[in-house]
Amino acid sequence: MQWIEIKVEAHPEAVDALSELLSSLTQHGVAVQEPFALEDDGQKWTHIPNAPVTVCGYLAADEHSDSILLRIEEALWYLRSIAIGDIGVMQTRTIDDEDWAETWKQYFHVTRIGRKIVIKPSWREFSSDEPDLAVIELDPGMAFGTGTHPTTRMCLEAIEDTVRAGDTVIDVGCGSGILSLGAIKLGAKSALGFDISSVAVRAAQENAQLNACENAITVKHAAIALLPDGALSLIAPDLTQGEDPLPESVTRELVAPANVVMANIIARVIAELAETLYAATLPGGKLITGGVILDKEHEALDALLQAGFTLEKRYVDGDWLTLVCAKA
Repeated sequence: MQWIEIKVEAHPEAVDALSELLSSLTQHGVAVQEPFALEDDGQKWTHIPNAPVTVCGYLAADEHSDSILLRIEEALWYLRSIAIGDIGVMQTRTIDDEDWAETWKQYFHVTRIGRKIVIKPSWREFSSDEPDLAVIELDPGMAFGTGTHPTTRMCLEAIEDTVRAGDTVIDVGCGSGILSLGAIKLGAKSALGFDISSVAVRAAQENAQLNACENAITVKHAAIALLPDGALSLIAPDLTQGEDPLPESVTRELVAPANVVMANIIARVIAELAETLYAATLPGGKLITGGVILDKEHEALDALLQAGFTLEKRYVDGDWLTLVCAKA
């Protein structure tokens, strides 16, 4: 089988809308290539701020592909017309099935984050004489979390500044498991990660094994909820939709609060989960929330403050923000 790779360069402000567009029309995954410069003979890279970002989508080459490409062209025209940021022309190429499975790997390189963290894609080589590096071996598959996005980098920096030896961790929307791995590599005792995506759960479980952390990291295909009786519980993902109360017949898997809770999602969901995140955090513990666009800071932060958190630190990278909050 053959696939059509669709590439569009865009200003960073347009990346979210462009990614959503390609994801909805291609339905075979989207890769975002941040602009970077390679250093140290390709062993690490440096992000180039404000440079165009490349967004790639993948489409099966069949009798429907021409009409879908036309729809993408039309949608791009509309995006350009509302001036959300410069969006380049669509470029396409046809690739074979076996090549498509490997194509996305070219975008990820060894990445140094903070003082100690190194993200090493499993297909890259890395060596260093520095002691005490926290090297995270990663094969994200199609799950979010590779260390290239500003939200992931800032969350890892916050983890490095926050996590202490022996801490327990909860990772809400764990994606590839990169944040849980970072916490364990930096001294946390255990991490509970969960995600509503089965693809993410498989990737996180495999990455835990790849890093010999499977005994320290538990990954569940679930969502988290604060139940009417005040219990903090994991629930099946499909039960999180709508306003109906949780059926009595649902088996609850109770969750113990943790020293550090991490949620690299989006402002709206952080706001919706604010009370649940507060309940999930032990007294004296910390909450690390990423995935927040600066313009949406008030939406997330107001809800967190209302839930009882106090703001401790902000990490900012371009238009992206990570918040560290404390529970008294």
